[in-house]
Amino acid sequence: RDGDIINLDVTAYIGGVHGDTNATYLVGEVDEESRLLVERTRESLNRAIKAVRPGRQINVIGRVIESYAKRFGYGVVRDFTGHG
Repeated sequence: RDGDIINLDVTAYIGGVHGDTNATYLVGEVDEESRLLVERTRESLNRAIKAVRPGRQINVIGRVIESYAKRFGYGVVRDFTGHG
């Protein structure tokens, strides 16, 4: 419906290899707060990907995400995350 936000999360296990992908779509006219959240979340992912380097600790990449999110008053979810 107009204004919905759809998140697709696909996980596959093939031949002992695990793959996971995720995409978010906005349907029609979405309220500004939700639209900005989706845009800023996508940008935080892009910044995290750019921060990845061989040997770089995960917490350094996490700080890249958190520092960007804090600019907008967002926080990082620390509970109930991950798969399993």
